Amino acid sequence: MTGKVGAKKVRAGSPRRRKARKGNNTIFFLLFVVMPAMLFFMATCLLLVIGMLPTFSAWVSDRDPEKTAPITVGAVNLCGILPYLLQLWRGTNTFHESLTILAQPMTWLVMYGAAAVGWTLYFVIPPLVAGMVSLSHETKVRNLESKQQALIEEWGAEVTGEEVEEEELP
Repeated sequence: MTGKVGAKKVRAGSPRRRKARKGNNTIFFLLFVVMPAMLFFMATCLLLVIGMLPTFSAWVSDRDPEKTAPITVGAVNLCGILPYLLQLWRGTNTFHESLTILAQPMTWLVMYGAAAVGWTLYFVIPPLVAGMVSLSHETKVRNLESKQQALIEEWGAEVTGEEVEEEELP
């Protein structure tokens, strides 16, 4: 061992090394793929960035590590943007046309209304599912209790596993 105290070698396959490589891959992807694509597809990117702002806010505000809010809101939000993307792609697909689409109030209503539907789904569906599962479990418990009672009546109280007081014979 050399005289270096506290120095740690980082092996190539270690998690710390993989995490650093992952960050480098993300930077590479952003610089050499996303940025040039944004320049070539500026009209589409403008419409997507402005339309997907509710999804971005869902991503920032969601503390869940699985990020279920941005997935739910983003899917429905993208559905609200899609008609206007198709309109843009069928037209001249210019920056000016993208601004023209964004200048219409109905565009904003549909895009952000879809995001509101996504938020509604995010907040309403889980309690409904939990209620349905709870009701299903309560029904199963009642059925099992009635079957248990039928077994006790047929076989006697000994099948419960509890000690039964036997009557003394004279």
